Amino acid sequence: NGRRGRNNNQNNKKSTSNNKKTNFQEAAAAASSSSSASSSDVNNPHYEESDDDNWMDDYGSNAGNVDGGGGIAPVLEERNNNITNEHDFGNEQHIDIESDLQVWHRLKEDEFHHLSSDTDTILGSSDTIHEAEILSQMQKWNTFLSSITSDMYYSLSDFRGENQQYPPSEFMTSITYDAAEKSESLLVHLLEGKRKKNDTLAPEVEVNAYGLAMEAWSHVFHARSGDRCEKILEQYGGRFGGDLNHIPSVDAYKTVLKAHLKSCSSYSNDSPSSNNSGGGSSSPGEKALGVSNLLTSVYTAGDMYLKPDVELHSQTIAAVRNTLLDWQSRRRFGRHDNNDGDHDSSSSSLEMDLAGALLGTLEQMESSLEEVRSAKEGEGIRLPLSHWHCAIRAYADALATVASIPIAEDETVAEELLAKMEQLISTNSDNIILSVNNAGVDDADTRNLLSEIQRNVEEAYTSAISARLIMSKEKGSFDGFVTALDNAVSSEEMFQGMRRRSQESLPDLNFIFPVPTPGNYRALIECWCECVRKCYSTPEANAAMANLKELPHLKAGSLLKQLEIQQAAQPIDGSNYVNVIWAWGQVLNWPSIYRQNQYYFAANAVDELLEQTMYRYANGSVYFTWNGTVTK
Repeated sequence: NGRRGRNNNQNNKKSTSNNKKTNFQEAAAAASSSSSASSSDVNNPHYEESDDDNWMDDYGSNAGNVDGGGGIAPVLEERNNNITNEHDFGNEQHIDIESDLQVWHRLKEDEFHHLSSDTDTILGSSDTIHEAEILSQMQKWNTFLSSITSDMYYSLSDFRGENQQYPPSEFMTSITYDAAEKSESLLVHLLEGKRKKNDTLAPEVEVNAYGLAMEAWSHVFHARSGDRCEKILEQYGGRFGGDLNHIPSVDAYKTVLKAHLKSCSSYSNDSPSSNNSGGGSSSPGEKALGVSNLLTSVYTAGDMYLKPDVELHSQTIAAVRNTLLDWQSRRRFGRHDNNDGDHDSSSSSLEMDLAGALLGTLEQMESSLEEVRSAKEGEGIRLPLSHWHCAIRAYADALATVASIPIAEDETVAEELLAKMEQLISTNSDNIILSVNNAGVDDADTRNLLSEIQRNVEEAYTSAISARLIMSKEKGSFDGFVTALDNAVSSEEMFQGMRRRSQESLPDLNFIFPVPTPGNYRALIECWCECVRKCYSTPEANAAMANLKELPHLKAGSLLKQLEIQQAAQPIDGSNYVNVIWAWGQVLNWPSIYRQNQYYFAANAVDELLEQTMYRYANGSVYFTWNGTVTK
């Protein structure tokens, strides 16, 4: 199903597919059978070369449903730039189709083994300790580790770029973990070698080595990456705790937070938290909050050297958000019943406490933003682009959280957060452009950061538009038609506001003022479709429905047509068509809608829309990410 909607070059591949069957279907079948299985023993990782199918995991082959997406479509999304090798054996011609992701896996394995061999050579040399050589090798490991993330998120997999909380593949987990262990072994070799020779290291060299080892763990997709990074920080702090010139800075604590963030989606959540009965280990989000609270307490006590800033608060918020929304964490936080069949209230309480702490951290970040603005007022705010990215990402993460966690009775929290993000962007648009120009528009890191900012803004609108609808489904539905309609109208205003801001902005600002995305359309279509749900049909609701200028299901259909025009050259998620078809099926429960029409008019509309959907599906302009959508 996904392949029909995703591949635009099928005709070019027919000749090769007839000669050799690709392993896409086998990988997808294996993925579906193991999608609920736990990851391998994370406490005893051992790097092994990936087999021919392991590379499929990096497209999301163990997919469940990530924020409404995922499924088999990313698994079957073949890259256009395949490498084809032909081998002529007698009368038979064998064609090996190797995707660029397989090539990338093989190259990374080769690079790992090369670096590992060089590292083993250094570790085996106990006679002399070459400081510069060790530090250089540690830096090479960090360059290798950072390339895993940057290549996967920005070059190879569009799916991973858009779903960065998606669990890593076994390849990504194993190779990053073993690489970080190699880097840390170099740190130990440096320190132990000097100690055995009763020699001393220059403080600058030792501080640099600690920092490189911590940075290595901040790139690792593993359950223990945050703990391993924090352990090195403790060793570093113990060594230089009394030396004001070399004590760990705020940047060192940010590195630890990055490591905790990487461990979120790969975290083992089977044991209860230390905050619950049972005394198990804490989640990455709890640990990140612990780091943030520690620095806040130290700074409040008078230590100006460890002042929390926007980036630190943003890293904390990201770790908490991913902990709460990652599906493994969701199985633990308030989504299971206990052995007696009763809902585990302590887990729900922990979930809400973490979400509340996230909003508290956001308030601290807003205070930091105001301090920066006040300090720079009148002289132009020259800040790195990463500063603005962290601020915008924090709002996007907060919106994603409040759209899923019932932390307050006030249903306008999401709208208020979105308004704050819009104000931040509008007020500082000139400063953001200045940061972009200072960083260099043509720089690869800058382009990646701009892409991240745009994704965060788009995600923030999606979360805000769908927040109240998502929360209503927690209890089954809205309280009634008026509430559902009020939500749709409010969501429409946010959607139109996004469109208006995009139209009024300059082309250079489209990364902070993006046009509505298919995800934004889908969220709004769902809101309008929800208004015609059968349970809302009462005499009072029908009277209100009769006074509407445009009926909800027709409004949803109109939005779908707008989406078709905007996505003319790209496939559309079939769930949009399913939602509108479902809404037409509900109108027979509303006398105010069908009273002036024959009963069969809705059936005819459904039949026509279904035929249109499947026609577009056959032509590759509609795709389905989940089989259940097709069934519905």
